Amino acid sequence: MRAAPGDVAALPPACADHPRREALVRCGDCARALCDECYRFRVDGRPTCARCAYEWSTRSARRASLAVSFVGICAGALVFAERRYHVWSSSPVEVVLGALAAVGIATAIALSGRGAQVTVENRDPEEPVAEALPQRGASGYRVNARRLLLAAAPRLSGRSTALVLMACLAASAVLLPAAVRLPRWVEVELVLALWWVIVAGALTTLLYRGFRLRDDVVYFTPWGRPALVEHGPGVAARPRGSSWADRLPSGCDPGCDGCSGDGEGLLVMLALAVVLGLALGAAWVLVELALPLVFFLMYWLFMRAIGRVANDRHGCEGSLARALGWGLGWATLYVLPVALASWALHALRR
Repeated sequence: MRAAPGDVAALPPACADHPRREALVRCGDCARALCDECYRFRVDGRPTCARCAYEWSTRSARRASLAVSFVGICAGALVFAERRYHVWSSSPVEVVLGALAAVGIATAIALSGRGAQVTVENRDPEEPVAEALPQRGASGYRVNARRLLLAAAPRLSGRSTALVLMACLAASAVLLPAAVRLPRWVEVELVLALWWVIVAGALTTLLYRGFRLRDDVVYFTPWGRPALVEHGPGVAARPRGSSWADRLPSGCDPGCDGCSGDGEGLLVMLALAVVLGLALGAAWVLVELALPLVFFLMYWLFMRAIGRVANDRHGCEGSLARALGWGLGWATLYVLPVALASWALHALRR
């Protein structure tokens, strides 16, 4: 049967990121050609590339975080301006208008993420969607055997495991000093000892149970994300240049009577708009770039360290003695440099 012209366009011959590999599907949002390795996610059942999956799965949380950060930065700027310039006593009306504008902008930002309630799921790499694409020069039997071994081993989400372990380390660093109230350097040593116990326990559990950590985090810098992923199933996409600000009323005409106030009031309103714009820009940088980058760096360190131990085959599965030995050894190796640095700093400050 001869393929229709539409079918040929729907199934491109080469993957966008791997030109030597045949593409299986197109991304349902940006139409990017995906091979078997790149086809990792689905959004509402549609094949989706990693960039669009990141955009859909994090949009609601990022919009809410942006709104909260914007309100927090505006509140901090207001406190600073009041303590430094006493703006409440000199311009109370402008302060009230600025606060109402900040709350309105934050509400609009938070509500703009409600339309992104979709189902983002990981595609199982062992799913027989299409024929496997072995790498050039590799044996087909070897590739199939490796796939069977990876499918038989239990897998854990590296992202979830990293979040749990980092939360335990952060909680111990905060709660233990608050509970014991000892000299600072004694508290540091106790925290390091507790970190060693937490890391050793996590590694021992992973090695004994034979779990593998799956590297499933998705992070893209703002300039690496798709330009427009605004439409969902059955919803028409908006023009590329449009935004929520384009649907606002046009306001008063520059020549109308309502804009004929004094120049000082206009300058104050212009300054207020500039302050709100700077606060929104600072909140965007914090939520879209700084915080995700910090988490990504911590996750990368976690996967390089903990993931390598868990994914190596030490013959520890089902053997508590071997798992405990390897877990204690690797935990000591990872915590010891931090302990040596803290002890050296303590010795220098004596």
